[in-house]
Amino acid sequence: MPIAPLTAAKLNYLLIEPSTAPTLPPLVMVHGLATSLAFWYSVAAALAQRWRVLLFDLRGHGRSSMPASGYSPEAMAQDLADLLGFLNIETADFVGHSFGGAVLLHLGLQVPSVVNRLVLVDVRLKQFQPRQSPQSWPQWSRLQPLLADLGIQIGPDEPEAGYRLLTAMARLQTEIQPLAHPSLEQLNALYPQAASAKTAQKWLKLIDTTTAWQELVADDGLSTTRLQRLQKPMLGLYGDQSPTLATGDQLQTVFPHLQLSLVPKAGHFFPLSQPQTVIAHLERFLSSPIYPPQPHYDASI
Repeated sequence: MPIAPLTAAKLNYLLIEPSTAPTLPPLVMVHGLATSLAFWYSVAAALAQRWRVLLFDLRGHGRSSMPASGYSPEAMAQDLADLLGFLNIETADFVGHSFGGAVLLHLGLQVPSVVNRLVLVDVRLKQFQPRQSPQSWPQWSRLQPLLADLGIQIGPDEPEAGYRLLTAMARLQTEIQPLAHPSLEQLNALYPQAASAKTAQKWLKLIDTTTAWQELVADDGLSTTRLQRLQKPMLGLYGDQSPTLATGDQLQTVFPHLQLSLVPKAGHFFPLSQPQTVIAHLERFLSSPIYPPQPHYDASI
C-alpha cells in the first residue's frame, strides 16, 4: 500500500476503485483507536462496488508513522485534510468509528467544504460523556469477572476505562498465547480489534513512547457551541448495548437533522461483528438525495 509523505506524518492509505466509473462522491472511512484501516475491510469491499473508497491508518497506527506527539482528534483531522489534498479529493462522504468520528467532526469544522455527508459510528464525545466509567456500561456485569480472572484491575468508577481496557488487553496479548486463556477468548469476542498481537504491540508502543495518552484523555475540543457550526447531513449509527450510546442520544439535541439508528444486540465494535447491517445503513444513507439541514441555534449562546 502507498504512503503519503505529509509534512506532520507519513500516512499509509488504500484507495479501492469501483469496477465502473463512480457517479457518487468518494467515501472516506476512518477507524478508531488501537486498530488500523483493516477495521473497515469487509464494509469497504462491499461499498467499493459503487463508491471510490479511501481507507488510511491514523498516525501512530497500522503502517503510518508514529511521531512523538499530535494525537488529538484536531491534529489527526489536519492529517486527513493534508491527505485529501495530496490525493486531490475536494469533497467526499465520510464515515468514522469511535475516535475516528471525533476526527471527522474536527475535519468538518476545519474544512467544511470538503465534507458532503457525515456518518458517526458509535462515537463518544466528552461534551456529553466526560467520563467513561464502566459501571454505566451495559456489559459491565459480564466484563468484570472476565477482567478479574485475567488480573486486570479496572475500578467501576475509572474515568477513562475504555482506554485503560484497550491498554490492559494489549499487554495481555503480548504475554498470553492468543486464545489460550478462556477469559481472554471471551474478551476478544467482545473487543475483536484487540485480538491481534501485532496491533497490540503497536498500541503499546504508541502509549509508552509518545504523548498519545495525555492527548487522548484531554478535552476533545468539541463543545456544543463549536458543533452547532457544522451543518451537514448526518447519520448516527450506534449499538443498542454500546457504552457510547449516551453520546448518540445527545447528538440529536445539537443536530436535530441527524438520523439516529440503533443496531440491535450490538456493542461498540459492531462494524466487525455485523458488517452487513452497517453496509445496509450506509448504502441507504449515502445514496439518498441530500436535503440541506435546517440551521439550529441555541438561543442561550
